[in-house]
Amino acid sequence: SISLAQDTSLNYQTVLDKIEDTYHTQATSLNLANYKLTELPPEIGKLTHLTELNLAYNSLEELPPEIRNLKQLRVLILKENALRVVPAVILELQSLEKLDLSKTYLSRLPVAFDTLANLKILDLSFNGIEGFPSVLANFKKLEWLGLGSNHLQALPPAIGDLTTLKELSLHNAGLHRLPPEIGNLTQLETLTLSFNNLQDVPSEFSNLQNLKVLDIRNNIFYV
Repeated sequence: SISLAQDTSLNYQTVLDKIEDTYHTQATSLNLANYKLTELPPEIGKLTHLTELNLAYNSLEELPPEIRNLKQLRVLILKENALRVVPAVILELQSLEKLDLSKTYLSRLPVAFDTLANLKILDLSFNGIEGFPSVLANFKKLEWLGLGSNHLQALPPAIGDLTTLKELSLHNAGLHRLPPEIGNLTQLETLTLSFNNLQDVPSEFSNLQNLKVLDIRNNIFYV
């Protein structure tokens, strides 16, 4: 039988081969999900033409500095890794439009996170983030935001600044109330608030005229 060390080595070589193949074919998308990687080969930096990179379901704790070369990257999937902090090198990828950091053991976002000003889709679900990250109020193009299964407790009035949002997921976030500024999110089509401790919703909810899906299951007013 193949040992874990051999298996990891084989996976690493397979990933190197895929990087080399992507380099030669000039493919714009690379899927490296579920290879049990503990480190990403620095050769990834060769793929300067890449627009989409999937690194989900690995065991990465950091990213190599060479990833800063991927200036055209628009989609980066890091779901289910062991990052614990947002790698600083990600903040240099300013063409990113979609970033998935769900289930990566994050507790906070860096102050400079808003350098990723072009983000339209951001998934921070299933982490240990304490409180609503104030830096998110600076994102003026965000259309989809996932913050469910974190320890938010409350939403600040600044949530109302995210006026481009079409979908907002806040399930199981420890919320006790919603600020009236949530009524500013008039582009919202989907709002998920299930498994919180809400007793009511503010009257400003009536402003959400585009809302098509509202999930408020398992809150106190359902008891």
